[in-house]
Amino acid sequence: MGEIVYTLTAVDGTLLQGRLWTPEDRPRGVLQVCHGMAEHSGRYRAFAEYLVQAGWAVGAMDHRGHGKTAPNKEALGFFGENNGWSKVVEDCARVGKDLQSRFPEVPLFLLGHSMGSFLARNLAATYPGAYKGFIFSGTAGNPGPAAKIGRWVALREVRKKGSRNRSKTLDTMMFGSYNKKFRPNRTGFDWISSVPDEVDEYINDPFCGFVCTSRFYADLLDGVLLVNASKSFEVMDPERPVFFFSGNDDPVGGFGNGVTQVYDRVKAAGVKDVSVKLYPGGRHEMFHEKEKELVFSDVLEWLEARSSS
Repeated sequence: MGEIVYTLTAVDGTLLQGRLWTPEDRPRGVLQVCHGMAEHSGRYRAFAEYLVQAGWAVGAMDHRGHGKTAPNKEALGFFGENNGWSKVVEDCARVGKDLQSRFPEVPLFLLGHSMGSFLARNLAATYPGAYKGFIFSGTAGNPGPAAKIGRWVALREVRKKGSRNRSKTLDTMMFGSYNKKFRPNRTGFDWISSVPDEVDEYINDPFCGFVCTSRFYADLLDGVLLVNASKSFEVMDPERPVFFFSGNDDPVGGFGNGVTQVYDRVKAAGVKDVSVKLYPGGRHEMFHEKEKELVFSDVLEWLEARSSS
């Protein structure tokens, strides 16, 4: 069947829009994708088409304030006035239930990239039995005091400038140092991929790279603090396999250190099947790196090995 428009109505009536890729026959399994901050579901097309060729279905919804779910340009980078993070987590859970109902009796897995990895980690703690397994791409460890400071700044901006204020201050606080390792810089987004064409495609995409709102940053940091709290690891289902992957030149994951930290905490929590792979020279978006075909293959191999167990 290929790619089709995927829509779903959230609990509060918000229309969620994204993409669904399906093989012609009954799929071997289903993978739900939670995309990252300031991007959208369409950027996973090549990966999804690769999985479809192997008989898998892939569903990816644009989060609130992103892609086609955002009702207009002004809504980009804004989850909501209140409880934005929890609303998006519940949206993702709703998508998972819908995908499982569309493809009953086949295994459902969840993959989250970057911000999407925090959403997926929240789902792994909140709905540990809803998925067969979890894949976390480009995630990060405990940011320490910096997250609480950032959240305080975000809430102060909300009070002074309003929820929808485009926060260049927080954008710089969170991403300003990411390009340092890759100087001299060709663009402001060299840190996402070592492939210039991939970086340019991101920059030229009107649904990518936008500056988010003050309220969004407060919501995001709420999520980051939540998923890195001890309880979020303690409640994970030890029987659900977990796979981490990242580039070892990804500044979001502390150049591998943050990813390894989260891997160690999941393993210490008793998850029986947990693995991690760091790709040499890879930056933040391994699905848009030189070795993306290898990454596609590694993810498929991991899914296939666990879909029937």
